[in-house]
Amino acid sequence: MLLYKYLSNGSLFSHLHGNKSHNPRLSVRNAPALKFKIYLFGNVEESQKPLCWDLRVDIALDNARGLE
Repeated sequence: MLLYKYLSNGSLFSHLHGNKSHNPRLSVRNAPALKFKIYLFGNVEESQKPLCWDLRVDIALDNARGLE
């Protein structure tokens, strides 16, 4: 489980994707290489402010360090 201190009131997934339903055709099981891309670059709802690129890069680097 990943916990990110800067994202309160929801998960990283909800901040990146909003409340949109998951598209089963893009499931991680069907396309494992898409998992990282979907979570890092996914769309948010129009009413939500997207994460800035610096924060997205920090998240990606923290995840990579955690997998080492």
